[in-house]
Formats: sequence, structure tokens, C-alpha cells
Amino acid sequence: MLAHDGVGKSVDDTVVGSSVTANVSGARYKVNQGNVDTSGLGGIPSSPNFPFDATTVHAGQHVELDSDRAIAGGAVAAEKVKLQQQALTGTVSGLPGATSAGPVTFTLTVPGDSAFAMLSDQTTLTVYWQPGTELHDLDSVSNGDKVRVRGLVFFTGSNFNVIARRIDQ
Repeated sequence: MLAHDGVGKSVDDTVVGSSVTANVSGARYKVNQGNVDTSGLGGIPSSPNFPFDATTVHAGQHVELDSDRAIAGGAVAAEKVKLQQQALTGTVSGLPGATSAGPVTFTLTVPGDSAFAMLSDQTTLTVYWQPGTELHDLDSVSNGDKVRVRGLVFFTGSNFNVIARRIDQ
């Protein structure tokens, strides 16, 4: 994993921005839902669309690792792995027309040189636009629009799904 911030005795400027190996065997997995509307989707996390466990945590997801142990030799043993919201910018496709409210799904295609694409080796995600998803500074979204989607990113084993909390420009 790539450390982009951290707190604790063994976290300093040599850790932030570097690659850290995480041992997640025995870790507990949690999802920080925040204000994400998951109505109608079943329990989160859940298979097949929204799993989050040792077999489905994947490069490109924003996760928080909690551990009482120090980082040693570029490695840490995680006690808890928590999925956090993240923002992705890309181009919309798959909508039936101009859309201003969910529930609906669409495809978000991120640039091949984005951090997400380079880490995950994938450029497309299915976005679940929920009734409670905030549409910010936009009247509607149409195919071909470039948008930023903030939400929870899940890996199904073969593709990525995002439950959107917010969609904006």
C-alpha cells in the first residue's frame, strides 16, 4: 500500500509517500459509511456488489489501517482495516439521458494516468447513484460529462463499484 498520511510513534516523513507492506491476516474489516446513502442495497459490506474483506481489499481503494504495533522494516501488522470514502474524477456513460436524481447506475471512466487507474489497473467503475446522493453545483448529469464522484469504492473480485455520496464538477 502507499501511505499518504499517518499518525503514531513510528509514522514520520520517511513513511508518508512510501510503500508499506501490510499484514492483514487476522484483521477486522469495517466500512466507514459516513453520510453515504445505502438504502435499497442491503447490508454494507455485502456480496456480490459491495464486499469488503481480506479477499476483496484491493489496490486503489482508500483504506485506513489501525495497529498498536510500530512500522518495522517498511511493514505493519494491521489489526483493523477500514474502508474510507474517496473521490474519483472521470467521464460518465451508460445513463438513459440527462439525470438529476437517483437511484440509477452509470459507468465512470477515469483517466489511464490517474492514481486510481495506475494502482488498480482498471479505468472503469460502476457508480450507484442513490436517492440520498448529493448533486453539488450541477442541475443534472449526462453521458460525456466529466464529474467527480465521492463515495465508497468496493472491489467485487473482478470490477469496482462505487456508492456515491456526492457528485460534482
